[in-house]
Amino acid sequence: LRKDWTSPIYAFFKPLPDIKYEKEWWYHAFICTQPGCKHQVYHYLDKTDATSTGNLHKHISHCWGDDVLKRAMQMSSAVAVWEDIVKSLTESGTLESAFMKKGKGKQTYLTLGHSKTETRCMIRTMILTCRC
Repeated sequence: LRKDWTSPIYAFFKPLPDIKYEKEWWYHAFICTQPGCKHQVYHYLDKTDATSTGNLHKHISHCWGDDVLKRAMQMSSAVAVWEDIVKSLTESGTLESAFMKKGKGKQTYLTLGHSKTETRCMIRTMILTCRC
């Protein structure tokens, strides 16, 4: 079955889905690779829409964003999406880092937390400016 998974959408999920059985139904559980996301998307294998990727698209749009999904769907394969988009997003944590290669947009926010030094500086600034 894995040979048939050529859609770029599969790059946003772990390469090998869990195969599960529940109430006489076999299904694949695709696990999202977004750091912090533990969502699983199910594909029931006994149904007529077993190869449908609509539910995968819906989750990626919600979890990663519409811009990332649109850019991924313009690419030719899941491998290309993994190398160009997913890998850079999961390593750096910034959405804009994936788009800097094409010169689109400027960095406006991070999905990573502050470093220890940044946190100390922010606390120090708050204490110094507090008029309590």
